[in-house]
Formats: sequence, C-alpha cells, structure tokens
Amino acid sequence: MSQLRWTEYCKLVKSQPQHT
Repeated sequence: MSQLRWTEYCKLVKSQPQHT
C-alpha cells in the first residue's frame, strides 16, 4: 500500500466513527 493511500485511509477513519 502506498503511503498516500494510507494517509487518505487514515483521514477517512478519523473523519468517521468506528466503522466495522
């Protein structure tokens, strides 16, 4: 996984509550 993808993913997770 690219760092960019990881950053975007982290942003999404932080933007939203815990999602399972």
